This record gives sequence, C-alpha cells and structure tokens, in this order.
Amino acid sequence: MYKIPELLAPAGTLESIRAAINGGADAVYFGGKAFNARRNAGNMDETEMTEAVALCRQYGVKVYVTLNILIKDEEFEDIVHYLNFLAGLGIDGLIVQDPGLIFLLQKYFPDFRLQTSTQGSVYGLEGTLFFEKLGFMRVVLPREMPISEAAMIAEQTRVEVKLFCHGALCYAYSGQCLMSSTIGGRSGNRGLCAQPCRKKYQLRDADNRLIKEGYLLSMKDLNTKDRLNEVAQAGIDSLKIEGRMKSPEYVYAVTRAYREALNAVDEKGKAPSITEKELAQVFNRSFTEGRLFSDPQVIGDVVGRNRGILAGHVIGCEGGRLLIEALPDTAFSVGDGLSFGEDSEKGMRIDALFDLKGHPLSSEKPGIKIKVPSRFEVPAGTPVYRNHDARLTRRLKRESRAAKHVRQQTVRFRLRLALGKQTEVTAEAGGQVVTRISNIMPTAAQKLPLTCEMLSRQFERLGGTGYQFDGLDADIEPGIFLTKGELNALRREIVDALDAEQKEEKAAPMVFSLSREIPVRQAVKKPLLSLEPADRAAFEALCGLAVDELVLPVQDLSRPQDCEAPIAHAHVCGKRVLLAFPRIMDTVASARLKARLEDFCGLDHDGVLLKNYEVLNLFQDRPVYREADQPFNLLNVLAMKQLKEWQADGGVLSPELSATEVAALAKRSAISCVLPVYGRQEIMVSANCVYNCADKQCRGCQRYRGWAALTDERGASFPLYKDVDNIIHIYNGDILLLKEELRRQKYIDKWRIYATDEGPEELETVVSYYRNALDKGVFGPMPGRAGVRYTKGNFKRGVE
Repeated sequence: MYKIPELLAPAGTLESIRAAINGGADAVYFGGKAFNARRNAGNMDETEMTEAVALCRQYGVKVYVTLNILIKDEEFEDIVHYLNFLAGLGIDGLIVQDPGLIFLLQKYFPDFRLQTSTQGSVYGLEGTLFFEKLGFMRVVLPREMPISEAAMIAEQTRVEVKLFCHGALCYAYSGQCLMSSTIGGRSGNRGLCAQPCRKKYQLRDADNRLIKEGYLLSMKDLNTKDRLNEVAQAGIDSLKIEGRMKSPEYVYAVTRAYREALNAVDEKGKAPSITEKELAQVFNRSFTEGRLFSDPQVIGDVVGRNRGILAGHVIGCEGGRLLIEALPDTAFSVGDGLSFGEDSEKGMRIDALFDLKGHPLSSEKPGIKIKVPSRFEVPAGTPVYRNHDARLTRRLKRESRAAKHVRQQTVRFRLRLALGKQTEVTAEAGGQVVTRISNIMPTAAQKLPLTCEMLSRQFERLGGTGYQFDGLDADIEPGIFLTKGELNALRREIVDALDAEQKEEKAAPMVFSLSREIPVRQAVKKPLLSLEPADRAAFEALCGLAVDELVLPVQDLSRPQDCEAPIAHAHVCGKRVLLAFPRIMDTVASARLKARLEDFCGLDHDGVLLKNYEVLNLFQDRPVYREADQPFNLLNVLAMKQLKEWQADGGVLSPELSATEVAALAKRSAISCVLPVYGRQEIMVSANCVYNCADKQCRGCQRYRGWAALTDERGASFPLYKDVDNIIHIYNGDILLLKEELRRQKYIDKWRIYATDEGPEELETVVSYYRNALDKGVFGPMPGRAGVRYTKGNFKRGVE
C-alpha cells in the first residue's frame, strides 16, 4: 500500500510555526501553556495559538494540538475552558493520552478528531483496533516497533497510523516511565520530565561487580531520512518529527531535509538544500535508524548531550589559548560552540579567532590551524566537535523566517442569466459550495451582449479576497446585458457569502461539573488484601500466605493449561486468582493470546489484570472480572468512569497520586479502587538492553538474565531485572511502605502488595503486617531488611 505520508513538524513557538511552514511541513503540532507533554517548551498563549492557526490556514497546513498529559481532578474546570477555546479555532485534531480526558471529549466535545499520544502506550494491532473502535482518527505506533509490523497494522486497520521519523528517543516505553517523578516529583506523564535517562550510571551485577558505566540509558537520536521509500511502501499516513523544545532553526532544517527526501521518493526531488552534515550539525546525540529498522546500536552510552559533528583536533595549548587544526571541510567562526573528546564533558564558545602567530583572523578558511581563547587546557590529540555552527544558524534563521508566497484558495463560479429574471450565482472553494439568487436582473443588450469571456474578466478580479480565480461556467440567454458595476456587485455578493459559509459559528461554551458527573459512593468496610508476585515461579509457594487474592503471571501465552494447577491450588487455599498477561505485548504476542483466548477464558480464574490496551481489547466483551493495572495511569475520576465505559470493573490507582488525591478520587470512583501499599515501584520498562553488548547478538540472548543494579552519580541505586523476553525492568531503590496513613483511606477496595526480590520469610512478614491491620486494626511487626530504605513515594507529596 504505497503512500507518501503527511510530514508532521513540531512547533513550540510562532517562530517555529513559520519555520515548519517554510520547511515544507504538511501539518504542525503544538501545545498551549498547559496540559501538554512539553510544558518547558516555549508554547503559546491563546492569542498566539489563534494567530498560529490562521497562519497555517493561509498555507494549507493542518494543525494538531497536544493535550497529551494526565489531568488532575481540580484541573478539569480549566481544561473545559481551554476546550471551549479550541473548539472555536477549527483545528484538525487533538493528541491525547488520559482516559479521563478521552471520556470528557467523546461525551461533551464529540466534534474533535482524536489521535493517541505516544504516552498512550499502544503496542500493536489489538491496541490500534481498540482506538479504531473508539472512533479515533489516528494512532501513533511505538518507537520500538519494526517497520514490517507497522506496515501490517496499516494494512489491517482503517484508522490512520503515525510513526516517529526523527529526533530524541526515550529509553523506556513512552507513558511507562516514572523515574523522573519518583526521583524528584516531576512527572513525565504531566509534561515535566527531568530526563534522568540522560545522566551517568554504573551498572553492577548481583555481586556488586562493575559491568560498565557511562550514559547507559541515553538513546541516540532517530534519523530515518534514508529509509523513507520503505516508509512509503508500508502505507504509513503520517511521519512525526520530534522537537517542540528545540529552536526554529532546528525545526526548519529537519523539516526541509525530510520534505526534500519525501519529494525525492515521490520523484519530485531536487538537489537537497540541507546536507547530511548540516542535518547532523543542528542537533544529534549520534544517529540511529532505531528499532523501526532493526538497528541494534540505539543506545549512545558515551555521550548524553548534543555533541554536534567532528570538526578537528587539538594540537596544543599555550598562553591561555587552544591550538586547533580544523578538518579540511571545516571553517570555524566566532560564535561557534565546541566540545572536546568523545564524551564532550568540556565545552566552550569561540569568542575570538587567531592564526598561529596570534594575529586576528579576518576571514574564515577551511582546514587551517587556529588559536582560540580558553579557560582550560585540553590534551593534544583530543577530538574537537562543533555543537553550534554560528554561520549555519544565521543562514537557517534567515531561511526559516523568510516571507513565503501564500497559497490562495481557488474558487470556481457558475452563473445562470436570463432576461428579466434574478441571477443565480454559485461559488465553489475548498469543498464548500454556495449559491445565491440575486436581485440583479439582465436587460436586453443594446450593443454588446454578455459572453463568458466578459464575465470571466470581471469575476477574476479577486485581489484582496484571499481567493484565486479557477474558472467560470455560465448559462447565458442570448442578447442580454449587465453593466460592469452590476457584475462586480454579483462577484462581491457571492464571495461574501462564501466567506460567511467558511467561517464556522462558535458553539455555545460547554459548562461541566465534575461533582454532577460522578456521585459519591459508599465507604468500604474492609479492603481485600492482594499480592502480585514477580514471576510465576513464586506463585504456588505464596498460596499459604494470609492474602485474599493472588495474581498469577502468565508467561507462555500459547499454553493456558499451565495455569490450571496453580489456579486450583490457590482456590484450595481460599484465594481469588487474577491472570496477568505481560505488560508489553506487541502484535505477535497479542496474536498468540488471541489464538488461545477461549481456553484462557475457560480457566477457573476469578478475573484478568489488564496491563495494556491490547489485553483490554481482547477481553472487553468477555464475561470476566477486568481490572486495569498501573500502566493505565489512572489519575482522575473521569479515567475511572471511562474504564467503566470500557467494561473494566476495577482499577489500580496511579502511584503519582498523593494521599489527598487518592482519597478524593476513590470517593467518587465509578469502579473499585486498588491501591499499591507495598513493594518496589517499577519506574521504567524498556525494550532497549542496558547491557548494550558490543557483538549485538540480541535475538535469543541468554546473557545477564536476572537481577543487577544501576547506580547514579549521587550514589542512589536502582534494582534492574532482565526478564526471559529480554525486557529491562528498572525499580525504585526504596521500597514503598504505606501504613498508618491507610486508615484515612475510606474508599479503597483492595490493598495490593507487589513482590519482587523478597525472600519467603520477609514476604510473610509483609503480609502479616497488613493482615493484622485489616483484621485487628493494628499493624503487625514492621517489615525490615538490612540495607533497605522505605518510602511513601508520591503518596506523601504527589507530583507536579
């Protein structure tokens, strides 16, 4: 299914909007001052957004607005005001992730066309089909997906599909990273990621032996420009450039490079105006074609920032000046930014240029030896990288801001004229057709009767209207006449009518009350106690613990029969059993589950723990208890209401909620509420192997399975587990332990304990601690382990 995709460019400011348009974007995406996943970008206020949409309309560029963060309950009043504003802008779509916001939009603002955000965590075909059923216009596929799977999804669905093509990559699956909020309360799901993945770490094995160190979680930048023919062959609808926090010059350069590359694919190519070297110069952390094209070298653990491109090397240092020899194709300029060495830890700006004799350089020549003032010394032989090219930036700024010819909308006219009868005039532009009956009536011609040529000469005079004449058809009775003034009046009348038709009337503002939408529910007398083990191996050994419910991890999706004995044993011990399928399920995994779905439904379990939209889609209409787990990021009461609409019976509350927020949400929840009370919080899940072996024999890799640890520069340690599918799971080093504060939570239906690396005796102590609290109102002996710290996590402080 060959298709040239839409080119979708980022924009954080009005300058970036202009840059994207000049670069050749088909569409842009941007956010307002709040409610978007790049809250630290420039972003635009309502006046600027209105101007941005008008500017895009002039050039036929589509506009998508990002509303892609999780919403807090107290923010819904503001977001309804914002949606009322957006409803009057005439935008082409909203990009969203929050289930509660989806509920609000589909019930109260059904005219918006919706797209999933990458934060929405769709992993494969079943998740795509889920949002297709919801009526979404577009689904963004994960950056971990290969192009062959994306092509299959595009072929088997009716919804549009979007891929990332260029820019920064996240180490973790998007929407499933809690590292920033865990460390400092700045939530990536709320648009304030502090980017801890760009920091240095040590990786140590279970015996504390150093395996490697560096920027172990820092991903290279995606660059698929040379593979666009394969993207077109895959039938992808939209290609997204990442970069709302980057400069207008970056937006222009990358958009222009991809526009020219797409034109070349479509046999419209000319010599590129942005070279490969210039594309790398504007920003890169080294490039990768990503998992989209099965590039095994996706982690750049040597450097965690923009290193730019190699420009020369240091040949000496004397008198507070560095001696640098430029590469043959490199000419340094005042204002250039330099970094030194492969890790680029040291850097500087060129404030002055001298030749080797100390004379100021008046011209910039490639390949020469220069001296530059420096506050520090750098060893001879050190590579010199240029991370800011002042001359290139000036050129890109000029091109990105240049006035561009406005592509006017074409209009075609039809007229019906007869002697002594009212004139019928029709105009067609942009899919709109307008017809008016005018009181202007032709008279008998005394000299020159009307002709189509005479009518066209008057109707093509459209200067200042914003329309371009595209022709005229006329049914003219012979021998009739109209004056030029009458013809001009007819033209103005129909153009004014066309303008009025194209300006949609703003709907009356929507008034919304959260309290009316969600009534208060009854308090819970006694929550159930639930336990989720780390893996299947520990399940049967835990059946004797004093819990009400156990979660059974399903590891082999093709063998439901393996669950029969564990379920039976748990039931004999008086426990409810929920099946939990893998957190990350691509199309192949979902197909395996779908093939044995009837058998899994036929097992004597008590329900299913849903960890993704793929499993939700498969089990949605099945007569089983369904509980949405933490990956759904349930942060507000409308999210719980939406889960009920999606036929879920319960939901695990987001670990980014504070105690006050938990209490308020649970009080009005439309489904039962599950609260994590103990365990290591999983803060990252990733398909990108942190071990990053040099030989890259990843398929079927058996090495480094099990536990290890990451240690940051402050000495904080984060347990890390590599599972049998080679998925990396990173946990908070401090263990969540909620205690007396649970007494104030009156509306929680279930407490859940998450087991990871605890031994049987320690886990028994943990269960007893909470069992005593539930049965006797007094917490049992405090769990404890040498060297382990406990935390209330975000339960104490919440997140920004």
